Amino acid sequence: LEIYNEEIVDLLAPPDRSLHRTRSKSTLEIRCDEDGDVTVPNLTEEVISSVDDIASLLQRGNAKRATASTNLNEHSSRSHMVLDVHVSSGTVSQMNDAHLYLVDLAGSERVRKSAVVGKELKEAQHINKSLSALGDVMEALDCKASHVPYRNSKLTHMLKGCFGGNSRTMMVVTVSPGSNSAHETLCALHFATRARRIKLGSAQRNISSKNNEERIKELEKDIKYLEKANKKFDENLRKLRFEHKTVQDQLDLYKQSEAKGNDTYRSNAGLRRSLGEISMTHEKEKALLMSKIIKFKDCQKELKLTQKQLLLTSREKDDTKRALDDKAKALFEMKQELMSTRKALKSARMHTIMQSPNVSNSRPLALTKRWGSYGDRPVERSSSPRSSSPRSSSPRS
Repeated sequence: LEIYNEEIVDLLAPPDRSLHRTRSKSTLEIRCDEDGDVTVPNLTEEVISSVDDIASLLQRGNAKRATASTNLNEHSSRSHMVLDVHVSSGTVSQMNDAHLYLVDLAGSERVRKSAVVGKELKEAQHINKSLSALGDVMEALDCKASHVPYRNSKLTHMLKGCFGGNSRTMMVVTVSPGSNSAHETLCALHFATRARRIKLGSAQRNISSKNNEERIKELEKDIKYLEKANKKFDENLRKLRFEHKTVQDQLDLYKQSEAKGNDTYRSNAGLRRSLGEISMTHEKEKALLMSKIIKFKDCQKELKLTQKQLLLTSREKDDTKRALDDKAKALFEMKQELMSTRKALKSARMHTIMQSPNVSNSRPLALTKRWGSYGDRPVERSSSPRSSSPRSSSPRS
């Protein structure tokens, strides 16, 4: 068969049964039989007896294989070809079965160098995709991955039995000696190196025995093996149940601690909010206190200035008071001097009047200088010769 554009084509089918490549869908599909082996139902089978028969079948299939001409190869294969040789040998009581897969992989190509378009471009894309899937399978086998992507391509699905189980695989990688294909050669050698690292294990014979006793022994061995596996499974199940219970208890404790943690978180959040409010209130009070302190300092400064002014005012007041006292004292002394002067003048006048020789009823008008209430100006008064008549004031001079 050949895998052409992810479709399976029967290369040994008669002309009336051959699947034309222009059809949109293939009628051949990959299936698994009861033993888990990969098969292709309705695929043509031929009975052979020698190596020459195999070579003849290869020539027949190769003649129907899809090829095309590109810039890199005049007869470029556009599909993967697989030949499955089923070999049976042994006696009637014991038969050995084996499958020999001869696989011719289409070479990978770079579209930029092959310059393919249209149908050939689609073929190149499917070839590179299937080879990439084969590389992914080899990568998974090399890394001992738990999952191997056999079903990503029909090529890897078809060759699933070749990469696992009781099998041995040999890969032959061909490269081009031309310098213009150095990159393709390097990629092919890397691919071969990766395939070489894969270890499939030791191969064993597939024996189909017709002896019932041997079959019964094999089944008894399988039963014992299954019983041991069942006991081991029960033990593992008990351990898992115990671990499950332990984990469940821990989960319950965790939920309880989480609930307590949530309550603590809420209380802490309330405390943080209260602390924040207290801090804000403290800051406000602090700011208010600072403003009051500043105002108090300003008041102290004003008080000091007022005290200084009051001290100066009191000093001025004392000076003014002393000056007033000095003036009052001087005024009092002047008044005393004035009164003594008046008394002296009055005594002198009376004495003058009493000693005058011309004292009579018609005595002449005597002018005397008398201090009046007009300040320091003297007031002239006339003294009448009549003592009984009231005094007449003379005009001022």
